[in-house]
Amino acid sequence: MMLRLDHDPNVISWQSEELIIPYTNPIDGRFHRYLPDFKVIKKTSDGIKTFVIEIKPHSQCLVPTKGSKGQKSHKKYLTEAKTFAQNQAKWQSAQRYCAKYGYTFLVLTEKDLKLW
Repeated sequence: MMLRLDHDPNVISWQSEELIIPYTNPIDGRFHRYLPDFKVIKKTSDGIKTFVIEIKPHSQCLVPTKGSKGQKSHKKYLTEAKTFAQNQAKWQSAQRYCAKYGYTFLVLTEKDLKLW
């Protein structure tokens, strides 16, 4: 992703893990700091836009399921559910932050990287 940003003539600037967005973790109820992967300022057909980008495996963007007996351990399911809940809280905070400043928040997976 970084090489692509460096070589894209439409990218004006980019930062990696520089933006700090506070969020409440639903697991412990405490405030934490979320650092999205990238902040990108880019020329688009609609003008100059700022994108806040998180890159995650596709599997972490899906609601976890317990599965049939023996397919997935209870511990693995709980870990996936915790990760999903934390990610959702982070992303909701990022969406509110971006709406406030006129930015666009994107969660990209390995399926999306080729398109962006």
